[in-house]
Amino acid sequence: MRQTAQVTGMRPFWNALPTEGRWLLSTVAIQTLGRGLTLPFTIIYLHEVRGFDLALSGALMSVIAITALAVTGPGGS
Repeated sequence: MRQTAQVTGMRPFWNALPTEGRWLLSTVAIQTLGRGLTLPFTIIYLHEVRGFDLALSGALMSVIAITALAVTGPGGS
């Protein structure tokens, strides 16, 4: 029995996606980048302007991530 080598990596995965899948994946990547860029400023805002403790500010931001993980699985995508 002969086994065929399976090519792995980003390029074969990207090429196998339909156009809609590429758009969706690109949009999610940009959204994630934007969220990562605004997160530090949100924590500074909560601490400096709203008067929350830094630990509480971090905990509030982590609740968003934990909720997203809990909801995304059962909800699909």
